[in-house]
Amino acid sequence: MEGYAYFGTGTAPGIVVKVALGSGANPPTRAEALTLDSGENSLESAVIDPSAGYVYYGTFTSAGKVVKVDYALLGAIYGTEMTMVEEGHLNDVRFYSHSPSGNVRLAIYDDQEPRNLLWESGSTGITKAEEWLTVPISSGTPTLCRC
Repeated sequence: MEGYAYFGTGTAPGIVVKVALGSGANPPTRAEALTLDSGENSLESAVIDPSAGYVYYGTFTSAGKVVKVDYALLGAIYGTEMTMVEEGHLNDVRFYSHSPSGNVRLAIYDDQEPRNLLWESGSTGITKAEEWLTVPISSGTPTLCRC
């Protein structure tokens, strides 16, 4: 069975890269990446908590930060949360694809413990590289999202 490694870049903003380690004669390959928020720069160190499914990165910034990345569900990498202070209407969810292959299922969760699924897309094919994939809320479940 193939495992994964995660590392952070020294860029601004930082990027968390997931690498498939390969097995047998198969060499390691880049699986996917997540660009962090502005200010989450120069990722210098990491601690993995496999029981909780998080990787914690320290930044080489002034002041320093600790960035928490969720990788738990099926080895996927998840983005950070955003809280809107005003009411808004969500029309679509977008995903930036680096590779024109595979499928993605997008989801929105609340910030409760445990997290509750508010909306999810169906499995959507990724057909273009270096472009945004847009999934309308109306094509997911439920077809309206009070997120």
